[in-house]
Amino acid sequence: MEKTLAIVVTLIHYTLFASQNYKWGTFLMLKIIILIFTAIIFSGKVYTETIRAISLNRIQSLMKDSQQREKNIPELYTLGGITKIQGYIYDDEHEDIILYGIVDTNLPPLLTENFVISLRNTWLMYSELRNNTRYYSNPGCSIDPQPDVLQQLSQLQNTIPKVKSNELMQQVLEQWNVVCKGEQKVRVLGIPWNTSFAKIMVDADYLMKRIVDGSMQLEIDGFKSAIDIRLDSVKKAMEQDKPISFLEPIFNRFWFSPGRNIYTENENIIEVTQCPITLLTEEEHVTKGIRKASGNVNMIANIFAETFTNNFHSIAHLQPIFAELEGLFRFVVLSKILNYKTVDFDFDYFLHDFPISTVEVSSTLGGIANIKSYTLRKELQSGYREQTYWLPSCGGVGINLTITKSNFIQDDKNVLENIKRNVLASIPSNEALFWDIQN
Repeated sequence: MEKTLAIVVTLIHYTLFASQNYKWGTFLMLKIIILIFTAIIFSGKVYTETIRAISLNRIQSLMKDSQQREKNIPELYTLGGITKIQGYIYDDEHEDIILYGIVDTNLPPLLTENFVISLRNTWLMYSELRNNTRYYSNPGCSIDPQPDVLQQLSQLQNTIPKVKSNELMQQVLEQWNVVCKGEQKVRVLGIPWNTSFAKIMVDADYLMKRIVDGSMQLEIDGFKSAIDIRLDSVKKAMEQDKPISFLEPIFNRFWFSPGRNIYTENENIIEVTQCPITLLTEEEHVTKGIRKASGNVNMIANIFAETFTNNFHSIAHLQPIFAELEGLFRFVVLSKILNYKTVDFDFDYFLHDFPISTVEVSSTLGGIANIKSYTLRKELQSGYREQTYWLPSCGGVGINLTITKSNFIQDDKNVLENIKRNVLASIPSNEALFWDIQN
C-alpha cells in the first residue's frame, strides 16, 4: 500500500497580508516559516508496508493438482509475493499454517522452494546415515583456499618484511597476486548443492570477501574495508614515526552467523521479532598449508566485522544478495520454530514431493587479491626520506540455530492477537492462496 501526502501552501496570500498589516507581520511570517518546513518534511512520498498472508494448505493442494501446476502461477513459487517473512499463524479451524510478512518492491523475491529446503533440513531429510548414526548439519557454506595456496601465501607474508628494494617488492607482490587468485574450493553444508538456496549463500560469502579486502567498495558513510582500516593505522604510525608491525602468517576468517534471536508468541501465532545476521571473525594460523583456529580475534578484523554487522541493512540495500541471505536465515528460523512447537500440520508434500529447481553452483571460485600501499616522504636537512608500506590481502555462511525456550517472549500487549484476528478476518475465501491484511 502506498500513500502520498501532499501539502499545498499559499505563501503569496500570507506575504501580502503581512505587508499590509504590520501588526500581524511577525506572527504571519513565523507561520510561513513553519509551513515551509512542514511542506519540506511531508511533501515527499510516505510508504506504508503491505502485509500479506499465504496459506500452506493452498500451496500444497494447488501444487498437487497437475493442471494447476501447469498454469505456472507465479505466487505459488514466490510465497505470494511476500519479501520478508514476519511469522506464522496456526488456523486450527482449517488445520492450516498461514505465513505472513511484508511486501516491499525494494526487496528481492523469496522463493517457496527455499522455504521447502529449510523445512527438509530441519526435518533431517538431508542428514547422512553413517554406521547407523545420523549426522546433521545446519545450512552453510565455505570458500577455502587450497592448502598449497595457503602455504605459498604464508611464505610470501614472511618474505615481505625482509624485502629491501621497491623493484624486488613489486616482484613479490606480483607473485602474491598470482598465487592469491588460485582456485578456492566451495563447500555446501546441510542442503543440496545445485539449488537457489546454496547459490545465495555462496554468492553472499564471495561478495563479503570482496568487501573485506576492498576490491568491492560500498558508498556508505564511515564504512571502510578491513584493508583500508589497516592502512589508516599504518599511515598514522608512519606519520608519527612509530614502529609498524608487519604481517604475520595469520589469516582472518570471516563468516555470517545468526545473532541473538527473539520470537514473540501468543495463542496460535508466533512472530520473528529479532533475527539479525552478524559477521564474525577469528584469526587462523597457517602451518604447512593447514589452517588452524587460534581462538583470537584480530582488532582490525573485529572493527570491520562489527561495522559490517551494524550496517547490514544499508549494505543489503546496495547489494540485494545480502537481503536474499537474510530471507534464508528467516526461513531456517521459521522451520525450526515449527519443528520445535510440533505444530499439527501435514508437511508431507513439502518434505517429499515439492519440486526443487536446479541452479548451477560452481565447485571452485577464483581467489580474490587486492594490494594497497602508502608512501610517506619526509624532508630532512640532507635531503629526504621515503617510506613505503605494502599491504596485500587475499580473500562462510553458517546458519547455526538451536531454538530453546529462552528465545520466546510473551505478547503481553496482545499485538499479535490483533494481527491474527485481522489475518483470519481478511481471508477472502477458502480457495484463496494469498491475501492482503486489512487493518
